[in-house]
Amino acid sequence: MSETILVCGHKNPDNDSICSAVAAANMHNIIAERERDRYSEEDFPVYKAVRLGPLPPESAWVLAQQGIEPPELIERIEPGQKIVLVDHNEPQQAVDGIEEADIVEVVDHHRVAGLTTANPVKMVFMTWGCTATILTKMYEAYRVPITQHMATIMLSAILTDTVITKSPTTTDTDREVIQQLAHIAMVDATEFGLKLFKQRGGEETMDIAKLVCADSKEFPVAGKTVLIAQRETVDLPCVMAREDEMRSYMRDVFVDNPTNEEIPASVGMTPEKVKEMYRLLSIAKYDDRFVIPTAHPEMPRGIKELEGCPVSYDVEAFHGLAPATSNRPMGGSSPEGRQMLPLEVVR
Repeated sequence: MSETILVCGHKNPDNDSICSAVAAANMHNIIAERERDRYSEEDFPVYKAVRLGPLPPESAWVLAQQGIEPPELIERIEPGQKIVLVDHNEPQQAVDGIEEADIVEVVDHHRVAGLTTANPVKMVFMTWGCTATILTKMYEAYRVPITQHMATIMLSAILTDTVITKSPTTTDTDREVIQQLAHIAMVDATEFGLKLFKQRGGEETMDIAKLVCADSKEFPVAGKTVLIAQRETVDLPCVMAREDEMRSYMRDVFVDNPTNEEIPASVGMTPEKVKEMYRLLSIAKYDDRFVIPTAHPEMPRGIKELEGCPVSYDVEAFHGLAPATSNRPMGGSSPEGRQMLPLEVVR
C-alpha cells in the first residue's frame, strides 16, 4: 500500500501545465525510489500527474511521440488529498476542492495570490518564462538524470510558453535551458518548436471558442474576477484576420446569451431585477455591494441560527415596513440588555 500524491497544473491547461506535471511527477518518483528506506510500505509516496481539462494538441503529440501516457483527467479532489501544484498557485485556477487539500509543494513562474495552506509547504517560484525551466534546474539540484524523453517534453513546454523565445517573458535562463534540453533530446530547438505549433491545426479554420478560450485563467482584481485568455501563435496575421469573429463571440458570451428565468425565480427575482441589481453593483463602491434577498421577507436569512445569541431584531423594521421600536435604538441595548446590531436595508 502506498500514498498517492497528485501533481496538477491549472484549469484550461496549456502545454507547460501538462508537461510540467508529467516531469515533476517523474522527478519526485525517482527521488522517492532513491530514498525508499526512509518510508514505510504504507506511506511510500507515488506521484501521479493529472490534468484539469482537454489535452492540448501539441501536448498529445509530444507525449505520444515519447511513448508517455497523458495525465488522467480529474474534476475534483477529496479533502485531505496531497497535491503538488505546477504552473499556477491561485485558487481560482486550481482543481475544485483545493481549499481542503493538503498542498505539499508549489512550482510556478507567475505572481503569488490567494494561496493559503494548513501546513508548511515547499514553494519554488522563479521569474523565468516557463515552469519547465524551473523543473530542469530542480532536476539538476536533486541530481536526477534528465532522460531524452523528459528533455523532449520539458523542451516542448518551454518552446510553447516562450513562443520559441519570441515572448517578452523569455529570460537568458530559458535560452540556456532550451539549448541544454535540445542537446539531450537531440533536436534542433527552432525546428522542433515550429513542429509543435503546427500541431495546433489551422488557425484560419479552428473553432472560434477553442481559438479564444483554450488557455484562459481567472484572476481576482480589485474585488472583481477578470478572465484573461491568450493565444500563442507563430502566424499572427492569420489569427488577427479573425478579430471581428473573436469580438462577436465574446459579445455573445457576455451580453447576448439567452436568460434562464428559472435561476432568478429560485431566489424570488426576475431577469429585470437581476439586471438592475447588477447595474447598481457595478457602479457601487466595492465595500458597499450588499444586497438583502427578498425571496422570504418574513424572516431575515440566517436569523434562526442566532437564537440564544445576544442579538435582538425587529422583523418589520428590518424590512422597512414599520419604524424601529423607539426603545430599541440601533446599535444600543434592548430592554432585555441584549446588544442591538445596526442593520441597513438596501433597496
